[in-house]
Parts: sequence; structure tokens; C-alpha cells
Amino acid sequence: WASLTIIWVFAPFLFHLASIFLKPIREWKHGLKEALCHFPLVVALLNSYATFKLSQIKYSDSMPVGLLREIEEIKMQAGKLTQTEAFIESGPQLILQIHIILCTGHVETTQLISILISLISLT
Repeated sequence: WASLTIIWVFAPFLFHLASIFLKPIREWKHGLKEALCHFPLVVALLNSYATFKLSQIKYSDSMPVGLLREIEEIKMQAGKLTQTEAFIESGPQLILQIHIILCTGHVETTQLISILISLISLT
């Protein structure tokens, strides 16, 4: 079970890496960059950086359109990365943990925590 759980952690990266070959060769560089963004913990670091960038913006009632566009772009990028990560990683992990509980008939505290975290990630 443990090795399958670790595979799910790498699933978003492997999914995006495999999808590179479905694109024209000229787009492979961009595809590789996108795949590397989904390597484990990189999404968390990128979202932390996005949060830092948003915290540096001076918010006011009247903000320039360019700044509003930049804020929207940062939020959209963070949301896109997080959504992909949640559906390709957390969904299968949730199903795996429920399957393990149903097969063994025994529930560990770590399994409950894993299930809760996966559910929160998917909502």
C-alpha cells in the first residue's frame, strides 16, 4: 500500500510529463516547465511565492487596471496548479485509503487524517 501511496504523490508530475508527447515538438519546452511545476512540493512553493507577491501589493479603492490584471493572473495560476494537483493526487489517495480500510476492517488515526486532508483538498 505504501508504494502505491507514494506513486500518487508523483502522479501529477508523471501525468504532465507524459502529456508533453501529445503536443507538437515546439511546445515541449513549455510542457516540461509545466510538468516540473507539478513535482512534489513545488506547487506548495509556487503558491507560497504567489501569496508573498500578493502580500506585497498595496491595495486601495482605486487600483490601476494593470495591477488588477496582475492580481487576477496570480490567483488564476495558483488555482490552476492547485486544482490539477488535487484531482490527480488527492482523489486517488482518498480512494486508496478507503479501499485499505474496507479490506482490512481496521482504521488507523493516520488513515483518518489522510482521508480528511484528501477530502479538504478536493473541496
